[in-house]
Amino acid sequence: MANIFLIFMCFFLASTEALSFPNHNCSKYFTYGIEANGSYIGVFTADKAGVPELNFNAVFLHKGSIHQVSEFAPYPSKIDSMRNIENGYLGQAFVRFDNFTTVLPTLYNFTFNGNDLCNSTNRYFDQTFLLDPKSTRTCTSKAIRERKNNRPIMHPNFPRIEPKIRV
Repeated sequence: MANIFLIFMCFFLASTEALSFPNHNCSKYFTYGIEANGSYIGVFTADKAGVPELNFNAVFLHKGSIHQVSEFAPYPSKIDSMRNIENGYLGQAFVRFDNFTTVLPTLYNFTFNGNDLCNSTNRYFDQTFLLDPKSTRTCTSKAIRERKNNRPIMHPNFPRIEPKIRV
């Protein structure tokens, strides 16, 4: 009986796959996250506050379908993003990751307002990898408040773990 249990346990462990968050050298300006609905996102943060025009450009590296990275959108929403920028916080944008298998797309390059903020140190990839460029532009005409601590507050969404009641 113990042998059968061991065989089934090995089969179960071998069949499960964990999601892998790729390494990148851009932790000051980019982070992977999970939305409340469970979908995976990548959040970009500008390097300067008080800028009325924000141009985010990113290139992702991934295998498989070309439709793994969505277009940019203001983070957390368009209204909140504009309010944050006008209140002197750093601007943010995000992309959503879809149709991936076990590894999220890797950030290859991030440029903000024409300045390269991050470049991948991984120069090796073969032709099965796809380079997927994305860009967006956000601007405001309202006055921007000056603030000393302009880093936006990030509230991570962790998976909810429900306790199991055993009787």
